[in-house]
Amino acid sequence: MSDFSMNHIEFPYSSGLRAKTTSLLAIVACWGLVLAGCDSAMDDSCTAHEDCPSDQVCSVDDGVCVDPDGMNIEEGPNAGNNDSANNDSNAGTPNHGNAGDNIEPGGNDEPNSYESNNGQGNNGEIATNTGENDSPNGGNSGPNVNDGDNNGANDEANADDTNACGGQETLDAEPGTSCADGDGVWECDGDDDVTCNESEQPSGPPCVAAIPGDTVDFGSASIDNTTTKYLHIYNCSPTADVSIESIHFGDDDGGVFSLDDAALPDSLPEGPHPMAPDEELLIPVQYSPVDTSGNSGALVIESNDAAVPELNISLIGTGVDTECPVASAGANVNGTGPFQSSLDAEPLDTIHFSSDGSTSDDDSQLSYEWSILGHPAGSLTQLEPDPFVADPTLHVDLMGTYLVELVVFDEAGVASCNSALVEIDVVSDGDIFIELSWYSEEVNDAYGGPDSNLQIGTDLDIHYLNPSINVEWGSDDSVYWMNPYQDWGSHGMATLDIDSLYGDSPETISHSEPMHGSAYRVGVHYYNDMGYGASEATITVYFDGNIYGQWTRQITHTDHFWYLGEIVWGDGPHVEVLDEYSTSTELNSGNDPASIQR
Repeated sequence: MSDFSMNHIEFPYSSGLRAKTTSLLAIVACWGLVLAGCDSAMDDSCTAHEDCPSDQVCSVDDGVCVDPDGMNIEEGPNAGNNDSANNDSNAGTPNHGNAGDNIEPGGNDEPNSYESNNGQGNNGEIATNTGENDSPNGGNSGPNVNDGDNNGANDEANADDTNACGGQETLDAEPGTSCADGDGVWECDGDDDVTCNESEQPSGPPCVAAIPGDTVDFGSASIDNTTTKYLHIYNCSPTADVSIESIHFGDDDGGVFSLDDAALPDSLPEGPHPMAPDEELLIPVQYSPVDTSGNSGALVIESNDAAVPELNISLIGTGVDTECPVASAGANVNGTGPFQSSLDAEPLDTIHFSSDGSTSDDDSQLSYEWSILGHPAGSLTQLEPDPFVADPTLHVDLMGTYLVELVVFDEAGVASCNSALVEIDVVSDGDIFIELSWYSEEVNDAYGGPDSNLQIGTDLDIHYLNPSINVEWGSDDSVYWMNPYQDWGSHGMATLDIDSLYGDSPETISHSEPMHGSAYRVGVHYYNDMGYGASEATITVYFDGNIYGQWTRQITHTDHFWYLGEIVWGDGPHVEVLDEYSTSTELNSGNDPASIQR
């Protein structure tokens, strides 16, 4: 969930494509062997040394069995003051290009995350690691192929010298790189054996948050009536499940504040109520003032969020001796058809809202407050031109359900006792629908989120490939920003619906009538980081309007490429995830990405 603001979404393909002056070079399918290239002499794939013949070892970086002597890609000492970890020699395997004669102190500012300087280098010499590390050597002492020293003068404790996992069953690795270089979870199979499980990503702690924040303000509410406002609780962790243990009042101010239990899930308010990542929950909070004095109370949401196990929500309101106005709301798609409280739409449609039918008891002038109570995870859309007009619009950027609330106020500021709700279900009519959204921590910290009007954000591009027609990313027959429409004949029609330049809207691809039994490749290119560094990309895949899966990966720099895998279409459509990462993609080769305008 995000509080980014989006003021404008560009549709460059409806008004002519802006040129992007790049020379497109093919990215050959040689993933994972970025430095060494493709070696046709390599044998079977592997994940550990025991998968290989006795005269070979497993290259962790490349996932193949190789001759030990064949690992000497480069020679030379790796001594000196390295700013970051040497991640090429994982858990005691021979070093790719790092000779084993690290005799001099390393003096590394960051931990040697999985540097096996206790093991045998590719010259066969004994390696030592005497660097003064600020952080613990989480995995410096890999399986001890030969004896070595691990005498680092560390500010924090060193992991167990005799066990690469430091005596633990699992060891979290550094995020943002391939599993062999640190992503995923390293698992200890024995005293000396370490394997990396790509499918088990480190999950963050449970996280619970609320909209509109830590206060529900009922304003002026009619005496002897019940005014309802919705508190929006959501799981703010991208990976961890949350358990709502209970919802109760710390103070109901003599009973003027209450919950509409009938509108809660059956397990609440006593709980526990499980919530998956990005799942949302609407809690109807009621206020029934009995006089004109002000009221205050507190609602407590208990959960397994270790950081905030009790989320305290303040409740305030003032009773007034007048009738409350009535809110009425409806909507239609793209400005056509009748206004309804429940409707279906497609991604990128524009929803038009109407407050017609809203009234006040004394026919006074009404004011309006629209709120988006729920939306799909990753959606950054906002009501336009603002939430305080009578009839706003909403651009639905992602598939899923949107819930919009209208509260009206009379001239005295008395709120409608009951809000009006509009629910929009957004489903694509394409057989395959792919969404790419992304998040930059630097942009969010500095500006509160991306803004295309101010040209603030990072630029990632989704690429979609039909390998039966071509095998090159960025070719004329692939789908991406330069080729938004592709008629692949018997493979159907694939289109890029929107090219987002700054990340304040997603990029989406629709594919109708794909060929049975065919596989279509999906990748993400970091076109321009705009100087903000890494962005976290999320790909969501839908089949026939139903979500199939979602994958997230950090892409660290301009021109890096994430190859998610292949979408296989058939009676049981699925995604074959490869999750491969390249740092040498040359889609922008010969150009300064920061100077390219499109």
